[in-house]
Order: sequence, then C-alpha cells, then structure tokens
Amino acid sequence: IAAIAQIGEGSRRASDAMLAQLLDKLRDPHVTLPECLKVVGVLRRADAMDETAMRRAFLRCRERAAAEAAAAVDGADAYEYVKRLTDAHRTRVFDVATQYRAVFADDEEDEDELTSDSSARENESGAEETNDAFERSRLLRSWCTHRTGEYLRRLELAVPEIDEGARLAAAHEHARYCAASLARAPLLRPAARRLLAVKSGARQVWRDPTPYGRCT
Repeated sequence: IAAIAQIGEGSRRASDAMLAQLLDKLRDPHVTLPECLKVVGVLRRADAMDETAMRRAFLRCRERAAAEAAAAVDGADAYEYVKRLTDAHRTRVFDVATQYRAVFADDEEDEDELTSDSSARENESGAEETNDAFERSRLLRSWCTHRTGEYLRRLELAVPEIDEGARLAAAHEHARYCAASLARAPLLRPAARRLLAVKSGARQVWRDPTPYGRCT
C-alpha cells in the first residue's frame, strides 16, 4: 500500500510540474498563437481544470506578460513615455484578445443573446450550462477593462509632466486613436469606451489641451 501511495504522489508531482511549465509558457510575452493553442490543447487532454478555470488561468498568465510589458516602457520624457505606453497597451490588448478568441472560439456568442437564453431556460436542465457560458463570455471583457484601468492609472501619473500644450494635445489624440482602434472589435468596446472618456477622468488629466501652452 505504501508503494502504491508513493507512486500516486509521484504522479501528482509530475502532473503539477507539467502544469506549472505549461502555464509558464503562457506567461512568455512573446508566446505565439500556435503555442497558445498547443498549451491549451494539452491542458484539455490532461483534464487539468474545467473550461472556465482554464480561461481564467489563460488570462491571468497573459495579464502578467502585459503588466511586465507596461512596466518596461520608458521614454526620454513624459510625452514619449505616454506615446510608447499607449502603443504597448493597444498592442498587448489586441494580441491577448486575438489569442483568447482563437483558443476559445466558442466564446464568440453575444452576451445579450446568452442573457436572453438564460432567462428563457431558467427552469430547464440546461440553465446551469447557459449560466457557465454567460460567465465565460464576460471573462475577456473583464480582463480588457482591468488592463485599461491599469493603463489609465499610469497615464494619470505621466500626463501632468507634459509641459507643452501641443505635445499634450498630441498625446491625447494618440490615446483616442488607440481607443478607436480597440472599438473595432465588439468584445473590446467596453474598454474602448472607458478609454475614450479619459479626457474627463480623475483630476482632468488632459486639462483641455490647446496649441498655445498647457492650461492649468
């Protein structure tokens, strides 16, 4: 019996080590879509976690890569920093959203449609499955909103350091272009709407930029 227990413990440890290696791969900022598909395929075959947990794990790993990329942004001055930060935010959100939607293609269902289905089937045996699908459909939106909040937090710290009105206006326009780009994807529109509202954010970080010098 002791030998069997040791074999079982060794198997669990090997399984845990494999899971850690797979998740580490998803934390790589340069992981490609084929690699993401391969990792999630292995996780599914190993039955390591359920579908909702797998989506959460995927987004947590990709969030770490996005956060590290944002932290690594630098610039010769506040204006250059804001531009590079905005570019990094747009690129990372698009990359993660593209990877997620390709790996978890069944999450393409419309949230409103799922809400309607859930109400119509609340007394049926499939209600629990519909509720799970509804929860999964919101995960990417929630991640995008979180990542946009982190971007805005960094933006609020940097924008007041821009001391030229023309540069302030250019940085503002760059952020709005980023929001407009994100808004082209339906799943990213809630985050894009939040970004488009940046000019009226806390402490009015943009200060109504004009080409005649910074307004205070």
